Amino acid sequence: MKNESVFVWRKSVDISNRIYRITPLFPSNDINPLAKKLQKAALKASSLLSTGISLCSNQASQKYCRKAVKALSEIECLLIFSHRAHIMEEEDVNRLINDIDSVRMQIIHFLGYLDRKLNPDRAAINKDPSNMHGN
Repeated sequence: MKNESVFVWRKSVDISNRIYRITPLFPSNDINPLAKKLQKAALKASSLLSTGISLCSNQASQKYCRKAVKALSEIECLLIFSHRAHIMEEEDVNRLINDIDSVRMQIIHFLGYLDRKLNPDRAAINKDPSNMHGN
């Protein structure tokens, strides 16, 4: 699972790099704070994910990974706003959002893995075919 989580982190860094390459193209008027917010959220997502992956405590890892998912959602919201404000092209926004969705789903998968490690009894109950409702 560690290799997969490192791959997810690399994808999040790639998203951050792409955002840093496009934000200098934003207009320098009063919309400029939007570029800074995008940059800050992109760095935050990568940093939180890196911390979450590197921690030895599964509970602490979950905490940081959940925060990374929130930061990715913030990036997505800012990208949509950038498009609606005619700052970014729809195609560019959609490509980034697709990559963000991919990273987010992989983080959620990793969170499930951590949850199963923290709660093996609950994981066993949920896998029991006689227990159709996961109770």
